[in-house]
Amino acid sequence: MLYRLLQLAILLTFFSCSSRFVLIPRYDVTVFENGMVSTGHNEAARGSGYGGVIYDSGSAITYPSLYLTNSDPVSGSSAILMGGFNVIKKDIKIKKAYLILSVNYSAEALKNVSISISPVLKYWEEGNVSYKFAEETASSSSTLKKDFYFNIDKTSVSYTYDSVPLSHRKTSVTFDITGIVKGWSEGSIPNYGLAIRTTARGAAGYKTVTNKNLVSDVAMIEFVPVELFDWNGTVPSYFRSNSGTWKKLKNNAFNKVELIPRIIVEY
Repeated sequence: MLYRLLQLAILLTFFSCSSRFVLIPRYDVTVFENGMVSTGHNEAARGSGYGGVIYDSGSAITYPSLYLTNSDPVSGSSAILMGGFNVIKKDIKIKKAYLILSVNYSAEALKNVSISISPVLKYWEEGNVSYKFAEETASSSSTLKKDFYFNIDKTSVSYTYDSVPLSHRKTSVTFDITGIVKGWSEGSIPNYGLAIRTTARGAAGYKTVTNKNLVSDVAMIEFVPVELFDWNGTVPSYFRSNSGTWKKLKNNAFNKVELIPRIIVEY
């Protein structure tokens, strides 16, 4: 996939309009407080799924996904790391840069979700990274991070577990990270990617639980990862299911740049 994404990024840059191009991460990962790591290549517990497993009508279902939460009862808080963005030429005068993430699933309508996005200042590898690394990244780049607040609707309950992404509304969220991308281009910020975290336990992921807008600090959002760009819907043969057989899914994000994480750069 690395080679294909490099080709894709070059083509997108070449064929884009004169004032816009696209940056795509070559890898992304979710890291949890309890030490679990979830990616499309290095599953959370080798042989037992991509980090989340669903059992539905005798089938076991798992797929690459990015998870963001501030207080999961089992794994604690999580952070998302993205890396491998293309180098930007210094002579490009960047006007705006937006990170776009597609929402795969949200069990509840979430209000005032609070996250921070920071540049990663050190080299890292997706198979050898931790939640502590994400925390240290946010701390060391505190003057460069940006905080965002947004709402997400509840994912429609009409879907079936036959395909991913699950949400048929193609919900996405957009974040202005112009300062970070300008820093990459100018060389003032090393281009080791991005760290996305909830800003604080209890202050993030406010969840509407009644029609009176009572709130809770427990929330989990699934975002579409870059791995879905060329995933064929089949889990590796060494994945073992505790119940049922693995179900092959239709991947609606296959070869679709508009569904994977991406940065739109205007210049």
